[in-house]
Amino acid sequence: MKRVVRGLVVIGCSLFSAAPMGAQARWTVDAAPVLDIKGVNDKGDVAFGVALGATRLSSGALVVLDGGQPGLKFFDAKGQLSKTVGRAGQGPGEFRYVLWMGQCAKDTLFVWDPPQQRMTVFDAGGTVVTSFRPTGGEVLWLACSRSGAVGYAGTPPREGTVRSVPQGATYAFLSGESKIVLIDTKGAETATLADALGVEMVLPGRGGFPRPLGRPMSFAISATRVFVAATDSTAVHVYGLDGKRLSAIPVRVPPRKPTKAQYEAATDVILLVAPPQVREQARKLLLEIPAPEQLPPFSAIFTDQEGMLWVQLTVPGDADTQFRVLRADGQAVADVRVPINLTIHEIGADYIVGSRQDDDGEQHVVMYRLHRGR
Repeated sequence: MKRVVRGLVVIGCSLFSAAPMGAQARWTVDAAPVLDIKGVNDKGDVAFGVALGATRLSSGALVVLDGGQPGLKFFDAKGQLSKTVGRAGQGPGEFRYVLWMGQCAKDTLFVWDPPQQRMTVFDAGGTVVTSFRPTGGEVLWLACSRSGAVGYAGTPPREGTVRSVPQGATYAFLSGESKIVLIDTKGAETATLADALGVEMVLPGRGGFPRPLGRPMSFAISATRVFVAATDSTAVHVYGLDGKRLSAIPVRVPPRKPTKAQYEAATDVILLVAPPQVREQARKLLLEIPAPEQLPPFSAIFTDQEGMLWVQLTVPGDADTQFRVLRADGQAVADVRVPINLTIHEIGADYIVGSRQDDDGEQHVVMYRLHRGR
């Protein structure tokens, strides 16, 4: 797997036209990262294997969720590895496998272990605070806000799914809707959204994976709102933290047909969160499955610490990464263009944290300074 990534600059215009933008702010990002952490340092020491997430603490330290050696890697403000927390196992603070990390309260890290269906909570020093298992069933997708709202969704209920097997195929498509459940930081359920997250999976033999370049299975949470990619993928639905639907934000972009490079890149991104022992075989199977006829209008959604909604308009394999930034009422604030392919982990008030791979396939976690124009 190799994704070519170079420098980063964000400008206040877009190649996509979602809606008349009117007077927009120009938002920029410094051309060079303020922090660039390589998976393997210049001495050959492994800092992390696979970066499945990253978040910045108030101290300036950066924490990376390592899927290669399941655990948390703490880096100081200069990018030096200062601490490793967690290891393989089933005891307190141990993981069988990690999938997701969120800073769901200030300087408090929530880490999800799918095989154990267990959330482990760490403080800023890496000490285990608590752990819990949600009671609402299997958990596959998660999101949270720093104000303490956590949401999750799992596989659709059996009676609500459609399973189709193309003629002569050795794989099947599964589609349906999965309820999004909101919980507090102790795992207690607080609300269930009125609508659901659209799910589109491909089943190549045993197990299942999100369909590469399929509908976005994405939702994001701010201090006051929950944003959900609509089932038809043409809008973002907005909910209150009580689960009630408030509005919908349309996302209009010109239709595009996927390319082979985009399909391969999207497959590789999906497999980053797959257990290492199945990645090679799963990649071979997924690449034999035809790509969708059209790309989705957007591929993921995020919120930043200012409560803004960031809609990612591009897909893996594109030459750049483009976002539409909107307020919760749907008013467009800025278009952001990143002239590289970047996986976003966190958008802060004045920074962006993501991961990339260089020309040699070496993984990096990078942080860029964000300047929000008026």
